[in-house]
This record gives sequence, C-alpha cells and structure tokens, in this order.
Amino acid sequence: MKPWIGVDFDGTLVEYDGWQGATHVGKPVPSMVDRVKIWLAEGKDVRIFTARIAEPDPLLPPEEFARRSEEMKISIYEVKKWCLIHFGKVLPITCTKDYGMVELWDNRCVQIEPNTGRRALDVAYSRGYNDGYYDGYESQFEKDALENEGGITT
Repeated sequence: MKPWIGVDFDGTLVEYDGWQGATHVGKPVPSMVDRVKIWLAEGKDVRIFTARIAEPDPLLPPEEFARRSEEMKISIYEVKKWCLIHFGKVLPITCTKDYGMVELWDNRCVQIEPNTGRRALDVAYSRGYNDGYYDGYESQFEKDALENEGGITT
C-alpha cells in the first residue's frame, strides 16, 4: 500500500468560520497550500481528508437524507474545483483512514504517542522541546519529527 498524506479541507487548507453550506469555500491558507504543492512536486500522494463527503446517516428522515446526500455531491464538486484552481489537478478526496495514511494534517487532531494514550505535545514538552521557533520550524520537536518522518524522537 502506497503511503499517503491526508490534509483536512475546512480549517486547514481553507479558512473555516462555521458551516455556511456546501457551496461556500473559505479563503486558501497559503502556508498549507504551499506545503501541499511541495509534497506534490516531490511525488507524494496527497489526499483531501474531509467530513464534507461523509455519507449521511441512513436513519435520517428521507427528506433530510436526500438533502444531505445532495449537499455531499455539491461539496465533492466544490472541493475538486478548488483543487484544480490551486494545485492544477484534482486530488483524491476521502473521509476514511486506511493503513496507507502516514500523516493527517487537521485543525482538530490531537496527536497521541503510540500505544500510550499520551498527547504527543505533552511528551515533547517532557523531553524539553519547548524552546520556541528554531530554523524555520515551530520548535525543535517539529524539526526532529520531520527529520524522523513524523515519529517521536527519544
């Protein structure tokens, strides 16, 4: 399975101020757009990871199910159109993880140290990675993590 990077749409790739309907797409977040462009230029598999395309609950009343299904179709179109404008191609869009996903960039995620339940940020602070900006990275922890392909260093 080829490794891939998931990038959330609302609040990560585009600004998000609450749900305003399927046709509304916020302004691009330049640092994330640039990051994705670099990954694509490096030949990495990058996918949009968004709840916008989640299937509606089949237990909804039929009219609500139909409305949300239509909203999902519109959202897929809007995300594809946005990708074409900003990346020059349509990226795969998903709302499902699999074992190929090696990273998820998302405004709502909390990274956990594997097999411990401890927040990765807490682990980093306990190891002294709280010294602020360093070489263009947010912290020494981020630099170490990137150098180790996103893993936590010991």
